[in-house]
Amino acid sequence: MRPNTTPSPARRRADAARDFQFLPAVQCKEHAAQIVLDANGQLKRVSKLARQILGYYAAQRVQPRFFELVREHQQTRIMWELAEMVGQHRQRAEWLVQLKTGQGTWRWCHIHARNRLHRAGESGIVLELVPCGTGHRSESLP
Repeated sequence: MRPNTTPSPARRRADAARDFQFLPAVQCKEHAAQIVLDANGQLKRVSKLARQILGYYAAQRVQPRFFELVREHQQTRIMWELAEMVGQHRQRAEWLVQLKTGQGTWRWCHIHARNRLHRAGESGIVLELVPCGTGHRSESLP
């Protein structure tokens, strides 16, 4: 009998989180789990790794508004802090949130937000996703 060589979902998440932590800043655009928002919270770009973490296939459409991916009871705080980034030029924020996956479940992620709205060539709010490991499981939608 041949051993199972396919890594488990937990192993893939751990590898993605480890790889993300050691990437130099210049490589983050293509090799990190990133979502880039405009000033209105619309998705400008979703990296391939972010799509994988959230369980969206290449042809599957991701909601155009970021807040549609965030669990309802967590939206107010995130909206407030993103508004501070847009209006008061706040530079960073960090959240532990549940994001809706392509399969209709919730996925816990740490999000590190960086304000790049006023930078040449990189305009937007950059969200870097780090999937959570043990203790934060995916849950089915109610």
